[in-house]
Amino acid sequence: MAEPQYLKVGFRHYGGFSKGSVLSSKNIADLGILIRRNGEIIDHPDPQSKLFSFGKEEVECMPTPLGGIILSYKSTGIPNIEEFFFLKLPANELPDLTAENLPDGPTKEERSAGRNGISAELTGKDGKVVKAYVDAPSGYDLTPLSVVAVVNRILNDDFKVGYQSAGSAYGEDIIYDIPDTYLIDNNA
Repeated sequence: MAEPQYLKVGFRHYGGFSKGSVLSSKNIADLGILIRRNGEIIDHPDPQSKLFSFGKEEVECMPTPLGGIILSYKSTGIPNIEEFFFLKLPANELPDLTAENLPDGPTKEERSAGRNGISAELTGKDGKVVKAYVDAPSGYDLTPLSVVAVVNRILNDDFKVGYQSAGSAYGEDIIYDIPDTYLIDNNA
């Protein structure tokens, strides 16, 4: 898309959460709902839920502060970015969060009970909207698979020096290197 101006990303998670994710979500939630507006990170003035398509399923996602307002900006330069999640951050509902009062994390069975998804909506300067989503295994399985895909690229002399995200280093093509992970164009 020529001159993309707005990126809205919805995350759908299955498979439970680890202790570390729950404890981190408490710290993230304390920041409030952050977005990128005209290149700057700001508090969202009016957070609203949004429907995202994950293939045959539409899911209502809640505004959530995640790392994409930094990482997606780094890899795309899109000046306006908002992120959403299909669940409330789990830490908001649990008092006195400590590693001792949380379960260890999702089992293999819990992780394989469903698929994760990342749905993106991109709006250009001309108002044109394009949509796509990634269908992937649980994030706790996707992360090590992604690391192997990136390491394989690096070992084959395909890398950029300096701070990079997988997106800024390899673009969307890295998805095709990750087993059981699919990029689906909603515009086709």
